[in-house]
Amino acid sequence: MNPTKKQLKAALRKAKRHYSNGVRYYDRKHNTYNPASQCENILEHVSDLLGLFGVEAYDVVREVARPDYLYINTGDSYRLTVVYSRKRGQYLITDIGSIAEREYAYGQL
Repeated sequence: MNPTKKQLKAALRKAKRHYSNGVRYYDRKHNTYNPASQCENILEHVSDLLGLFGVEAYDVVREVARPDYLYINTGDSYRLTVVYSRKRGQYLITDIGSIAEREYAYGQL
């Protein structure tokens, strides 16, 4: 699926509302409720709503315990997706490929 910016924004709003009401997200992978942070749960919920490929992490420095970016895998790094920036503390509608290029070229976004 190739979601539009409008679809991504709508799904993100829906997921944020879902978690603002105190609803816990069931994690099939770990067979428990809420094992991850709220931003990871929101991204996973958006991924499920749009039928995408789950949440992944990105950081310029490999093997870090807390990567700078979490994003929804859409199957193509230059396709629009929802990215959570831990540096900024906000959700972005962009592609992870552009972020990776800027981080690599300039060291920081």
